[in-house]
Amino acid sequence: MRTEMILGFDPGTHGAIAALDGGEVALLEDLPIHMLAAKGKGDRAELDVHTLHGLIADLGPIEHAFVEKVTARPGNGSVSMFRFGQACGAIGATLAVMGIPTTYVLPRAWQAYHGIGPAPDAARQRAVQLYPVIGPTRC
Repeated sequence: MRTEMILGFDPGTHGAIAALDGGEVALLEDLPIHMLAAKGKGDRAELDVHTLHGLIADLGPIEHAFVEKVTARPGNGSVSMFRFGQACGAIGATLAVMGIPTTYVLPRAWQAYHGIGPAPDAARQRAVQLYPVIGPTRC
């Protein structure tokens, strides 16, 4: 019998996707990217939307997706923020096209719910506490 599958996204080109199937970890990996040559600046990462779509489609029916509601951060350059925004929009568009109900959650809301601060290591530690099967090296 199939249980409820939900997705969670840490958006951006250095983000991640997680899937829970009835409370069990079904998927946990970095978001798929490909590298593009940038004029005079070396390569730059771009979200691989086709692979992302395939990852989601392979999971089967999705009940709901949760995406961290992110905003521009002081000190980030306009080009990097534009690319970050493109990746966030691509995630949202992919979910919309696939007909997956989506909720955007502010970082402070999910962090408060889990009783953690904004430090990335606090979130990783809580994830391992909730889902020991993933281990600290996978998140």
